[in-house]
Amino acid sequence: MFDNPPVATTRRLCPRPGHAPVPGALYKEVPADPADITHRHHVAGHSVFGRHDILEDRMSEQLRTTMFYDGGCPLCRQEVAHYRRLDQEGRIRWIDITRDPDGLDALRIPLHQAMARLHVRDASGRVLSGAWAFAAVWDELPYYRRLSQGLRALHLLAPLDIAYRRFARWRLRRRCDRGACAARPSAP
Repeated sequence: MFDNPPVATTRRLCPRPGHAPVPGALYKEVPADPADITHRHHVAGHSVFGRHDILEDRMSEQLRTTMFYDGGCPLCRQEVAHYRRLDQEGRIRWIDITRDPDGLDALRIPLHQAMARLHVRDASGRVLSGAWAFAAVWDELPYYRRLSQGLRALHLLAPLDIAYRRFARWRLRRRCDRGACAARPSAP
């Protein structure tokens, strides 16, 4: 039948080279010599080659959900810090648009528009804003996944977006009144 030659030396593959293993995750024992690996191994939900592949890292960076947030807003910073603590798997890329406004260029989102509402590029490349952006972020976070699924199932994202729109307008107006933003709120 299928005779697999015994491998004298093996090593444990971590999900990403240079990263610590995830507690409780299962890892595949693979040959220690990367030349012996001729196919991709799926390990702990990640596709991993026997050796580090730079192109694959760049692609995975682009395919991760990316949140564009206002790092100059104290409330926004607190919320993002909370999300970052939960994102121990590194599933979300966090971009502070006050420090890196160029991150918006590829999406063709003007800074004033990004300051007015939360924007997210999900793993499939769609750009979402408002409540749908929050739901995309929550999809990637433990504990929040069920909240996101429930909001979608009950069709509550649209009403939540109406409430978020009011809050976002108030937040931006308050921030700009203090002279701390690059964007001015639009007239009602």
